[in-house]
Amino acid sequence: MTIISKANKGTSIFILLLNLYYIPMTLKIIIARGGTWGFGLLVLPIFLTFNLCLISAYHGFRGKNSESFGLLMFNLIASVVGAYILYEIEFKLYFE
Repeated sequence: MTIISKANKGTSIFILLLNLYYIPMTLKIIIARGGTWGFGLLVLPIFLTFNLCLISAYHGFRGKNSESFGLLMFNLIASVVGAYILYEIEFKLYFE
């Protein structure tokens, strides 16, 4: 197992862990139809885009795709952006 494969699996696990937050929040927004005035629908495309990153995280665990440097870069960018959005939504806005 090479370093790229290990890093790919690590970022894939991080994307899976971040989606433990994003999937329930996506379902809440869809069920609530965006909230009272519908402003939750503005965040929905961001959450759905990050939910689609589960596909690349799945491919990060597969045999020959786990060696791909391009997939590693995509997963790394997706995990950093997902963590930043989670930080902005949950921690920074909550404590200000």
